[in-house]
Amino acid sequence: QYCGYTLKTSKSHEDRYLRCPTRQVDKNECIGSFISEKVLQRTVLKELNVLIDKYLNVDQLEENVILKQFRNDKELLQKEISQYQANVNKYAKALKELFMQKVNESITQEEFVSLSAELRKDKEHIETLLAEKQAKLLELNNEQETLKSKKQILEKYTNVTELTREMTDNLIDYITVGQKDPTTKKKEIEIYWKI
Repeated sequence: QYCGYTLKTSKSHEDRYLRCPTRQVDKNECIGSFISEKVLQRTVLKELNVLIDKYLNVDQLEENVILKQFRNDKELLQKEISQYQANVNKYAKALKELFMQKVNESITQEEFVSLSAELRKDKEHIETLLAEKQAKLLELNNEQETLKSKKQILEKYTNVTELTREMTDNLIDYITVGQKDPTTKKKEIEIYWKI
């Protein structure tokens, strides 16, 4: 069972350790109650390098395919947005012309009311579709920026040999330390990344 307490730093001889405060109450109270800082740092650096390899050493072709798909999706959305915007403008112009026909008494009041209601309804529908496409474009831009941001953050930490406070603050949400496996004598360590 995981107790949820934050591990505290302690020192034994010249080595630094992290231990659970519940360890003083009962050694069996917390399964991940004690771990060497060196072991934890090595594990985090190893997992960080795996994460970096996953994001940065992607085959260039795959990266180009992803970027090309983003570009294609954005171009398609931008074309649709332009078309919807042009349609909104046409409906606005048609409403003005309809009003001028009423003023010039080319159409009756009833015809004006009926036609203008239809035009407004169609225009509002197109404006709704336009807003949806603009929201999708914004979402796509945000996804692309998120991917770029993750890549930039990870590029900053390539080839690191030592874990720093800045790295842990920027990359790690939290870490859980499990109980020692009786056969391998290793503790299960799970890292929850911010990226």
